[in-house]
Amino acid sequence: MRTIEQETEQSPDIEEEVSLDDWQSLADDLLAQNEALTQEVHRLAGLCEQDALLQILNRRGLERALSTEIARVERYAISSSFIFIDIDYFKEINDGYGHVEGDRMLQRLTRHIAGQLRSCDHFARLGGDEFGIILPNTTVEQAIEKAEKLSASLGEDAKNWGNSAHHLSFSAGVSKICVRGRLDEIIRLADQQMYLQKEKRHKKQ
Repeated sequence: MRTIEQETEQSPDIEEEVSLDDWQSLADDLLAQNEALTQEVHRLAGLCEQDALLQILNRRGLERALSTEIARVERYAISSSFIFIDIDYFKEINDGYGHVEGDRMLQRLTRHIAGQLRSCDHFARLGGDEFGIILPNTTVEQAIEKAEKLSASLGEDAKNWGNSAHHLSFSAGVSKICVRGRLDEIIRLADQQMYLQKEKRHKKQ
């Protein structure tokens, strides 16, 4: 019968059977698994900040982007702006042509706007038919001009999208991104400007 001392004396031989190459291979496998898990976490985090229908940022994603932009404004003393967009009479499109057609209109509108933005801009759906755009290094005056161009070009493009989009348009308001600003406050200020624009348009009609 072997004694405990004999078993203990033989244990180093077992450890010696694992070579350095084996340990290196195990370490490489663990690193690869860790990298895969990290990428999956980033992918899932991205999905949490993305609108499922339109494949652009959602409100949560916009909040993160705005936090980053506020920090840039504070650090570099630059001017950045926010555009709030509300689609005109979108309820009538849904009621008259159905929600499936309404979703198609939202997708076309999203592609139209996204195609005219810079890679540094952040475009998001805030909910329903409301959207927001963060424009880094852009003054309020420049943002107003950009919103007007987006609106004018939409009016031309929408004529080719079918009857449901023939009169598709949106109203927009602009606000300045300030140091220590909050998304809800920035949206509120832009929303006020948007309603002023709507009132002016209705008075002209």
